[in-house]
Amino acid sequence: MSETASASSRIASGAVVVLVGHVIGMGLGFSTRILSARLLTPSEYGALILGVTIMTVLALIGQLGLRQGVPRYIPIDEDPASVSVTAFQLTIGSSLVLVGGTILFSEQIARQLAGVKFQSLIIVFVAAAPFLAVLEIAAGIFRGAEDALTKGLVYNVLHRFSVFVLLVVAVGAGYGPLGAAVGWASAVAVTAVVAVVLVRKTALPERVRWRTVDMDKARKLVSFSIPLMAASSVWQLMQQIDTLFVGHFLTTAGVGVYDAAFILSRLILVSLWAFGFLLLPVFSQLGEQNAHSEMDTIYKSITKWMVVVTVPGVLFLIGFGDALLASIFGAEYESATGPLVVLSTTFFLHIVAGPNKEALVAIGETRYILRANLVTFVVNLALNLTLIPAIGILGAAIATGSAYTCMNVLVSYRLYAQTGIHPYSRAVASPLLIAVILFGIVEYGTRSIEPTIPIIGAGLILFQGMTAVAYVIGGGIENADIELLGQLDDRLSIELEGVIQLARRFS
Repeated sequence: MSETASASSRIASGAVVVLVGHVIGMGLGFSTRILSARLLTPSEYGALILGVTIMTVLALIGQLGLRQGVPRYIPIDEDPASVSVTAFQLTIGSSLVLVGGTILFSEQIARQLAGVKFQSLIIVFVAAAPFLAVLEIAAGIFRGAEDALTKGLVYNVLHRFSVFVLLVVAVGAGYGPLGAAVGWASAVAVTAVVAVVLVRKTALPERVRWRTVDMDKARKLVSFSIPLMAASSVWQLMQQIDTLFVGHFLTTAGVGVYDAAFILSRLILVSLWAFGFLLLPVFSQLGEQNAHSEMDTIYKSITKWMVVVTVPGVLFLIGFGDALLASIFGAEYESATGPLVVLSTTFFLHIVAGPNKEALVAIGETRYILRANLVTFVVNLALNLTLIPAIGILGAAIATGSAYTCMNVLVSYRLYAQTGIHPYSRAVASPLLIAVILFGIVEYGTRSIEPTIPIIGAGLILFQGMTAVAYVIGGGIENADIELLGQLDDRLSIELEGVIQLARRFS
């Protein structure tokens, strides 16, 4: 096997491992949110989510962009172990300074966001921020060392599982929201320690000095990483800002109710994450070859199948949103139906736009993505400030929806202008029409049935199957789909020959 082929194989295998770990982690994270909401009151759950948000933002800033810089800098530095140690030193130092200042103002922060009675909860999460930052750096080191398996096991599985277990134990023992916070923070701390130990044994096998900071290395690493932080952090901060503003303008109960709608609607994005992971190795190679026509064909095919996979779930979230919220989170969360509809529609339109960011990355348009992120962040900030005081959590959902729309317009326009690639075709519209017709039939036939979780779940599985079968039998599989499967079979460590043969029968 050539060196290039070997590298491609490692990248592809790593992408599959990361994808599996991400799906497992997302499932554990979703389960943690559901149980937290069921075991706590909406106000207590909202305070918990605010604490998690503050911890996440502090850890994001405390990393100094090193989570993105380390995996890019390790392969090109003559002393990768020193890079890893310097990244840990810088992260711990900056995080401790940031956390110390935040704790000094914890009473004011609690008063503005969650209420003074939750100050202790906020302090617990603030204190955990350095551990989360260290965990993020460890994940970056594993990525730089091409150890996708350890990264997935530690960052996605161990982290999420320990949070789930310790939180449930603490709340189940009757310690309430503060106990939940301590359980969550303790899980982060334990996982961070395990990650550092594994880094020391796998990524840093040689002896290194931990006490002395290599200032020259630190300057180079920070100057390399700060621009990367700007590119990624703006988008990540945008994901958190609506929660902070809901806490500021409304109540912690409002935060809890809004978060229920947000995390339930974000399940729609699973197909985008999955297809994005699988698409990037193929797109990157075609982007280097300026094979824009092939990229456009693949882009349309990927977008079409994301729509096929996603549209049944979207219709069920919109049609049975109130029943889902009440059954999963509790009757107190049924008031999030309006935001759930808005957010579900938002994320579905994000799917319909296709994996546009991945395509821009593949053709090297990362600076434009940064500018688009900044514009989107400003739009989201302005709309949150305007709409939340006026119409509550529905305003937060509209602000998020508008920001996503702005991002998709900017990114999709740039992609089309540079390459001619766009997602729209009759093949993309067909599954939408089929699903809407079938859903109308299902909804009409089940009006007399009480929409419980088992019934909705069974109905969704049946509806998903009906939509896929109707689309395939109706000629939905095209030659481009078979070509894409062939390219994925060549580049990824997944056996797809059986799927390809089956697809040929229906094309």
